[in-house]
Amino acid sequence: MKEHNYLESKDFTDKDWFAHGITQKQLDLTKITRIYPPVDFAKSIQQQKHAYLTRFEERIINELIEDNKLPSEILNMAIHYVLVEDNRRKINPNYLKTIVNDWAQNHIETPEEAILYVKRRNQKLANSYKKRK
Repeated sequence: MKEHNYLESKDFTDKDWFAHGITQKQLDLTKITRIYPPVDFAKSIQQQKHAYLTRFEERIINELIEDNKLPSEILNMAIHYVLVEDNRRKINPNYLKTIVNDWAQNHIETPEEAILYVKRRNQKLANSYKKRK
């Protein structure tokens, strides 16, 4: 996440992340993203939503793992964003790939950086919306 100068973020403590606006709940999520493989992570989210992960969705996730060399925790954060934050019922492959690609281009290297990136982007969108009114 070079543009935001968080290259040292790997050495951050929870207190450092709190100071940057990340909540305890979000930090707990980042820890979970580091534990589960992406397919299991997506299955777990879908089970909590009383849904299931389709074979097609599994294949999409596995393709992203093979193609992108992204850390699993970053892919898990993108999956969480799609299914939970954006409240999608299913994983749209183009949408997930767009998010993953955007994060890769913006040098998102940790789940915490992904949270801050999304937060900042949403603030920019909200500010530009307010200016148009």
